[in-house]
Amino acid sequence: MLLHCAHARYVWNLAVEQHAHWRRDKAHHRPDGKRSGAPSFAEQCRQLTEARGASEWLRAGNQTVQAQALKDFAKAKAARFTSGFGEPTWRKKFVHEGFRVIGDDRVPEYEPDGRPLINSKTGKQVMGRAVTVQQLNRRWAQAKVPGCGWVRFRLSVKGKGARLPAAKTFRVTYRNGQWHAAFAVIPDPIDKPGTGEVIGIDRGGDHHRRALRRPYPHLPAAHHPGTGPGPQAPAPRRPRPQGQRA
Repeated sequence: MLLHCAHARYVWNLAVEQHAHWRRDKAHHRPDGKRSGAPSFAEQCRQLTEARGASEWLRAGNQTVQAQALKDFAKAKAARFTSGFGEPTWRKKFVHEGFRVIGDDRVPEYEPDGRPLINSKTGKQVMGRAVTVQQLNRRWAQAKVPGCGWVRFRLSVKGKGARLPAAKTFRVTYRNGQWHAAFAVIPDPIDKPGTGEVIGIDRGGDHHRRALRRPYPHLPAAHHPGTGPGPQAPAPRRPRPQGQRA
């Protein structure tokens, strides 16, 4: 599994370098003279296939694991303004050891009310992905990792982790000499209180106006700087002390 970690980190760093090169040059021109942006996820998957054909070390790994690293990069790139982490950065050896596994099993999907989820185009029930997991006993279960076979993991003592996870993907990480498996499980919905009470939202506008009034209590409300509907009035200046004459 350490080889999977190395492949996923290598593919991620290649994607980071590629997008940084596109951002630094600002524009790349195609043979027809039109501008082109950074490669998309589909284009990077095509390049990954070419790289696997040229590199024996990369070809020794699993293509699904390597493609999931590109998928994670595409999601991080799309959420760079909303996630709070900014642009995707480099991954280092012995620090970022991990990879994502997508389920290869197919199970029927259902609506929240229990009705089958129907595809609007084909009219058939949607078959979603699912991770292949098996429970061995009360404490141990096993999951299928591509290229590695069955990998055992320990269930939690109590809570949601004590049940067999029903997830579409899971992430394997290596930290402090131990392997960890984190399954992406959709949490159970939380029902509303149902009391019929009305809640209010404080946007902070009135607090902002009161904070502006405090420094100038001697001025009328219409002359507070930044609070009137008209042009912004400058803040009043204190009179400068006149020098004493000899």
